Amino acid sequence: MGLAPLGSFLVALLTLVWLGSRWLRRRGAGWGPRTLCAAGPARADDVRALVVTAHPDDEAMFFAPTILSLGRLRAQLWLLCCSSGNYYNQGEIRKKELVQSCAVLGIPSSNVTVIDHRDLPDDPAVEWDTHLLSTFVLEHIETNYINLLITFDAGGVSGHANHIALYTALSSESPKEEWLRPECLPSGAGTSCCSPSLQSQGTCSQRGSYLKHHWVRMETCCCPLTCQPCALAAAEGNAESHLCSVKPASD
Repeated sequence: MGLAPLGSFLVALLTLVWLGSRWLRRRGAGWGPRTLCAAGPARADDVRALVVTAHPDDEAMFFAPTILSLGRLRAQLWLLCCSSGNYYNQGEIRKKELVQSCAVLGIPSSNVTVIDHRDLPDDPAVEWDTHLLSTFVLEHIETNYINLLITFDAGGVSGHANHIALYTALSSESPKEEWLRPECLPSGAGTSCCSPSLQSQGTCSQRGSYLKHHWVRMETCCCPLTCQPCALAAAEGNAESHLCSVKPASD
């Protein structure tokens, strides 16, 4: 082999080694446990978050700052709404408004699912089937490889029975290991998968200033997701996407 071809070969080899070392360093940064508390934005495929709500408009009224915060972290987002919000026979309209609202929040329509099941009506007087709820949620977790699940807490924030049923279904009916399975986690994530719930602040506070701070309790992470002023403004504006949601009984 002449000197010229040998030199070209060595240059190409060194280039490949250099590129390979850079790739390994980048991959290595994501191999260890990583939480939303980690410094800097997560990679786009690090966080796969599923927001589980009871009615159309819940995502805007209760979860908008959290969703926007996750968007700034470049998380991939899904939303599962467990009823069409048909308490006042406006279910079809509210489903369309939900898709529009999610678009504002950064959740594509392909990632928005509405469950319209006869055993899960929008009605605070009806006790939802928690086993049925957990089945729907588990299916979404497994299908979309979810590693972050967000929903209401035991008080349902506004005290609505349908909100409370979601927490009951996911915290009592299904053991955590059944709906946050290891295979759903990113490689090397260990126990860094979070299952936050929106914490109730009291009905009066929730009605009057629920957009001020949206804290989420994290079982294995350490930080609440809070909203910046720009995100708060966006969340307030997003409430206008739900023109039908003017009667608090159906929230």
